[in-house]
Amino acid sequence: MTNVKKVIFTTIFAIGIGSAKLSQAALYDRGGGLIYDDTQDITWLQDANYAKTTGLNIYGELNWYAAQNWVSNLVYHDNVRNVIYSDWRLPTAYANVDITRYSQSGSELSTLFYMLGGEAGKPIATNHNYNFNLFGNIQQVYWLGTEFTRIPGFAWYFDESVGYHELNSESYVSFAWAVRDGDVAAVNVPEPSIIWLFLTGFGLLAFNRGSKGKSVTSFPTVPISASGENPNRPPTANTPLPQTPEQSPPLP
Repeated sequence: MTNVKKVIFTTIFAIGIGSAKLSQAALYDRGGGLIYDDTQDITWLQDANYAKTTGLNIYGELNWYAAQNWVSNLVYHDNVRNVIYSDWRLPTAYANVDITRYSQSGSELSTLFYMLGGEAGKPIATNHNYNFNLFGNIQQVYWLGTEFTRIPGFAWYFDESVGYHELNSESYVSFAWAVRDGDVAAVNVPEPSIIWLFLTGFGLLAFNRGSKGKSVTSFPTVPISASGENPNRPPTANTPLPQTPEQSPPLP
C-alpha cells in the first residue's frame, strides 16, 4: 500500500469513527430534573430557567456576575437518589469559539443545541428533534462562564434560538443554565438495608469494646460427694439424721 493510499485510508477511518461517535451521542433523562449529556459527560438541569423557577427574579435574567454568583451557590436536591449537588457552573466556551460562532464545537451549549436538532440560523423552537422535549423553559440567550480575555468586562453568550455565539458586556442581562460535570447515575447511594447492617455491626462492636476490662462475678464451687450429694447441704425432712451409739448406764 502506497503512502497516499495509507493517508486516504487513515482519514476515512478517522471520519468513520467520528461519525459513529456522533451518531451514538445521546441525552438521558436521569429523573429528579436532571439530564445527562454523554457526548460531553456533563449533567444539565432539566429546567433551563431555574433562576426564575426558584424566584430569584421575575424573569430569571441576570448580568454575568450575578449569574456566576447564583450558579456557584446553587444547591439542588436530587429526589430520585436523595443526593444534594452544590457543584454547579455555567456552560463553558471552547478555545475556538471566536472563529466558530455557528459551529457545534464552539461551546457546551452549542453542542447541546445541535443535539436538540437545532440548525444554524433557524429558530430552535420550530426546528428541533425529540430531545428538545426533555427540557423545559428554554430561553433565547444564555451566558457562558467564559470571559473574553482580550476585552476586559466582556464575556461570551450563546443565542439558543439560532445557535450563535456572541460577546457582550458583563453588565448585560441574560439567562443562566446550570450544568455540572459527570453523570448523576454514577453516584453510589447505599441501600437502607446496608445502612441498617452497618449500624447494627457498629453497635455490637461498641458493646464488645465496652465489656473489656470489666470484672465478672464468679460463684463459689459447690463440693459434690462420691454419691453425688452435697455434704454441706442442711438436712431436710427426707434426710435421715446421723445415728449416735447408745451409751450404757453408769455402773453402781
